[in-house]
Amino acid sequence: MMKRYTLFTLFVLVLPVSLESQESRQRNADTNQVAPSFSPITNERLLNSDAEPQNWLMYSGNYFSQRYSGLDQINNDNAGELEMQWAFQLRALDRAETTPVVVDGVMYVTESPSNVIALDARTGSQYWRYNHDLPEGLNFCCGRNNRGVAVLGDKLYMSTLDAHLVALDAKTGRVLWDVEVADEATGYSKTAAPLVVGDKIITG
Repeated sequence: MMKRYTLFTLFVLVLPVSLESQESRQRNADTNQVAPSFSPITNERLLNSDAEPQNWLMYSGNYFSQRYSGLDQINNDNAGELEMQWAFQLRALDRAETTPVVVDGVMYVTESPSNVIALDARTGSQYWRYNHDLPEGLNFCCGRNNRGVAVLGDKLYMSTLDAHLVALDAKTGRVLWDVEVADEATGYSKTAAPLVVGDKIITG
């Protein structure tokens, strides 16, 4: 009888601690932090992105859309020895068709419908998250997707499912501006990653 009483007491004491730990982790996950500074992304860096294989500065890697990385640390001889270092759970579980952008150790990854998260590329720790508010009853084609961001200077650019183009501070996720590109009420939506050309942001 004494053993049952002791076990029951331990269970009651441990359970609140476990719940508190879960709540604390959730609060931390939602607390925005400032991402490390990086050298501003210039047109020269974008044009010569192949010279920075440690980064992935645009949706397809370079303007030729080759999606090729010049990194050679992983090869046929050691690929079988790879181990998972971290995993980050996206909140949206319906679709994930994004390509992360990596700038000097900071990874920017989008999730459906129109959200972006800044992560430490080495640890998977979250710096900040931006969730774009969408109107009720939104009509859109072809699924709740977001395929990525563009970066120029110290700003991120993301298209949204309600046909907006949003500019964010790359360090904090703060909205700098938000413009309507097309009228979502007439059936327009945007899921493609924008493209930087000179001082212009191409979106479609």
